Amino acid sequence: MRSREHERVRGRLKFDKRFIADILSGRKRATVRKSRKAEPGDIVVLESDDGPFAIAYVESVRVVKLRELSDEIAQRDGFSDRGELLRALRHYYGFIGEDDEFYLIEFRVLRKVTGPGELR
Repeated sequence: MRSREHERVRGRLKFDKRFIADILSGRKRATVRKSRKAEPGDIVVLESDDGPFAIAYVESVRVVKLRELSDEIAQRDGFSDRGELLRALRHYYGFIGEDDEFYLIEFRVLRKVTGPGELR
């Protein structure tokens, strides 16, 4: 029998394995992406290369320019400061300019999952 939560799952957000502990602890509660991966109110599966690790609720999604990314946003994204976040974004996306637009996706973990069987 499927849970109502599973029926509402509308997407997936993929993360590097190094972020899992920070996400599950609540230290990382946002992600900055080049493409819109979710909408406010969506229930999404959080996953890494090893598979799903959590179900989360998307609290907000907004467009931000690179120059608008602050230390506060970086810390919500699990980084120590803006500089560390920018280095990570350049690693993932290559050259990025101050006027490039990104999506700031803020989420709240609803529950941890230990594998795909818990999504059924």
